Amino acid sequence: MKCGIFSQNEWLFTDSRVDEGNGRADLFLLKKQTGAFQVIISDIEIGQPIAVTCQGLDGVTVTAYREKDVCVNRNTNDVHNGALTTEDWDVVASRHRVRKAPYRTYDALVPIEGLVSEASQEVYYVTLCPSESAKSGSYEGIMTFVFGEKSISFLVGLRVGNKTLPEQTLKLTNWYSYPNMAWSHGLKYGSDEHVEMAKKYFELLNECGNNVFWCTFDLTKATEENG
Repeated sequence: MKCGIFSQNEWLFTDSRVDEGNGRADLFLLKKQTGAFQVIISDIEIGQPIAVTCQGLDGVTVTAYREKDVCVNRNTNDVHNGALTTEDWDVVASRHRVRKAPYRTYDALVPIEGLVSEASQEVYYVTLCPSESAKSGSYEGIMTFVFGEKSISFLVGLRVGNKTLPEQTLKLTNWYSYPNMAWSHGLKYGSDEHVEMAKKYFELLNECGNNVFWCTFDLTKATEENG
């Protein structure tokens, strides 16, 4: 197997190559700050259970997700031209130029617990968060991805600052659609199954730092007390 390390801010596509990445991951974080990187792993045997281990990063929470590719059908339009999307590549603002649509890019995060490998090349998203009690200074860890009886390892360099990131005050939300949660999973809108699926979405949004949640009026109930 081979692997390539990429920034969390880099767009990865289904035709991205392992050799385009780095051989190790390097991050600089404050205590209680979450950072991330992406890993492309190739030459995987399909159908193998997945496990991730990390050694040498004491006091640091490490979480791995598999990235799922999604289809981008249209490009984002220049906001001055009205519609949010367009098929006219020439009018797309330069800051929105990622790749000419249609294309597939890795975007959705799937927790790896209970997963098996599905393709010979897969992309993973790894987050690191030093605890408040973590020692400041330089760390060098070894991260290992295990697929059945085979594994691949790489180095993770981490510098932890001597300050702690304060509790979040920025209001953060990602756009989502409660009705589409039902439609996407073939569930009846408002059913118990729909509610349980929505809870899974909200838990993942909260895990990624969201602290503001949009909901429709039919999900909102207010009770007046003491005037």
